[in-house]
Amino acid sequence: MNSNLKLLPAALLVAVLALAGCGGGGSDDMTPTEPPTPEPQPPASVERLSLDIQEAQNDAEAAKKMAEEALANAKKSEGMLGTEDAAGDSGAAMMAAQAILDADMDIGEALADAEGALEDAMAAKTKVMALADDHPEKATLMTSVDRVVKMAEMYVAAVKAIRDGTDLEDYVAAVKGNNGKGTTRDIADKVGEAIATALVAPTQGNTAPPDAVAAKLKVVMDDAMGMTWAEMVGEDNLMTLPIGTDRAPVKVASIAGRTLNSVWGATAVTNGITGVTDLAGAAATNGGLFTTAFYSGIPGSVYCLGTDCKVVDGKLAGSWYFAQTAADAAKHYVRNPDRVAGRTTPYVEEGLYATYGHWLAVATDGTATVTTFATTAGNTTNTEANLAAGTEDNGLDDTATYSGGAAGMSVRTQGSGDDKTTDSGRFTADVMLHATFGTAPIVRGTINNFKGGAVNSAWNVTLERATLATGSSNNGVTSAGSADGTWSAQAYGTGSSTGDAVRPSGVFGNFTANFSDGAAAGAYATLKD
Repeated sequence: MNSNLKLLPAALLVAVLALAGCGGGGSDDMTPTEPPTPEPQPPASVERLSLDIQEAQNDAEAAKKMAEEALANAKKSEGMLGTEDAAGDSGAAMMAAQAILDADMDIGEALADAEGALEDAMAAKTKVMALADDHPEKATLMTSVDRVVKMAEMYVAAVKAIRDGTDLEDYVAAVKGNNGKGTTRDIADKVGEAIATALVAPTQGNTAPPDAVAAKLKVVMDDAMGMTWAEMVGEDNLMTLPIGTDRAPVKVASIAGRTLNSVWGATAVTNGITGVTDLAGAAATNGGLFTTAFYSGIPGSVYCLGTDCKVVDGKLAGSWYFAQTAADAAKHYVRNPDRVAGRTTPYVEEGLYATYGHWLAVATDGTATVTTFATTAGNTTNTEANLAAGTEDNGLDDTATYSGGAAGMSVRTQGSGDDKTTDSGRFTADVMLHATFGTAPIVRGTINNFKGGAVNSAWNVTLERATLATGSSNNGVTSAGSADGTWSAQAYGTGSSTGDAVRPSGVFGNFTANFSDGAAAGAYATLKD
């Protein structure tokens, strides 16, 4: 037999096996291929672990602080939801309600952050445990990370206590109600409706709000042309210092450089100041106080608040300070019209202006009362004026215009049915009057340019004709697109009612107005153009 034929079966076997290895008709090899063994990761560096631990601590502390601040904000805002709390401003009440809901969400976010910080701390602990037992920093890192883990666990528990506590539950319920369906809009409407009811029959008169009325509940304005002492000095030049034997806080301004006579005048002699070079000893016996002093004619007190108080060449030098008489803080001052007297008394109290404004009171049952006022009670001069027809002798015009401002409270309604909203708040507006003098003097005018959170910029109030008088007010009718309202007018000036050739310096009063979409009640003051 040929030797080649003897090799054929072996060759065929090799070929078949080769084809099988290439997938050519043979069965698949089902044995899985083992993945390569990954290289072991090196342990985290001490620096990285320290940073991870510190970041977990910072995040946990920030989460706890966030929850605490959110709860505090909710508590503060809960005290601003009512009509009195919000001073009748429905927008402010609505913002407070939203702040509570935001705080609730913030506390939920803070809990998620605290839990994330705890997870990060646990992850850092796992990495520390992976360090070799003989690693020189392992013990220190374990102590640190264990502390942070415990702290994070404690903070998670603290934030959960805030989230699940009755305080937060009560604050949210103040907005949503016990059924959880209330909205911030409901809070605003409740305040708005209380003011709307009050504006149906507001109290109006000529008496300024009592001192007992909280500052946030009252608005007092005036049309004075002068400045207060604080305005003259400038807020940047005022300081509040503990002064006198009782160390009470007093607003003062330095008067170093002013002449001796401009501050004390003739009283410098009676106070033993003239000719004294070092006044520190004398001042110390009276808490540093020298009384009967003036600042450009404005009465007050002078204090020596150091050991360097002197009079040099007729001028004050050192730590001399002036404080206005406290009761005069609201008074306005103008340039002395007397040229000669003005040399020693440059400023005198302004004696002819009107004060106006409003205040809010809320009874324990939630009933609100809005009171408006306009008065010249603060004047120091005659409040009469000539309203008679002009004559050839006095040359008085028979007409005059007056302009000024108004302030009060308003409500505005929008929508209808379930979509109706009622907003309320304070407003300001412009007032224009036209007076006609004669045997029966009258005045009429308009109020417009309303500004505030519960007004319509298109509002316009027509002040129908009213009798004009001095010493008393007279009422007229207002027209503003809905039911008639009322207004009052009273003139004042510096002359007499008949003799002097002086028309009224101003006209002031109160008003109410009803619009198709709201109502307003306020007071105003105007000056002659």
